Amino acid sequence: MTDVGTYNSGDIHVLHVDDEQEALWFSKIFLEGHEPSLTIDQCDSPFQALKIFRERSYDCVVLDVAMPYLDGLDFVRRLRVFSRVPVILYTHYSAEEIAEEAKSVGADYYIQKTFDPSHYEALAECIMKAVIMGPRVESKLRCTQSGR
Repeated sequence: MTDVGTYNSGDIHVLHVDDEQEALWFSKIFLEGHEPSLTIDQCDSPFQALKIFRERSYDCVVLDVAMPYLDGLDFVRRLRVFSRVPVILYTHYSAEEIAEEAKSVGADYYIQKTFDPSHYEALAECIMKAVIMGPRVESKLRCTQSGR
């Protein structure tokens, strides 16, 4: 199993998986602009992302739920076979719609995408929290729209 990255005040390497190119682009711009210690790698294919993850070390994974061919929940199931890296679901779905299944597959955190750009700050804070605290140990999915 791949070890969870540990925070050491250096760069925090994040793999962001989303089938929407625009979402990847905006997230990278806002996250790296808001938090200089973040380095965001992007991938628009969940299958490719699993391959990349086996070749590189990441401190956190941020992923959409609704993706064709392999959705975010199935991605987490496959990732958990070999890694306990913290996973943040970043999606338009509300927490109520996916919380139970997300928790059961091993997702650690949840941030809802909104049209308000301030949610990128919440996502950056959630990434920092995930890296510092690591994967959840309790049975409740940490779920919030504000990321706090």
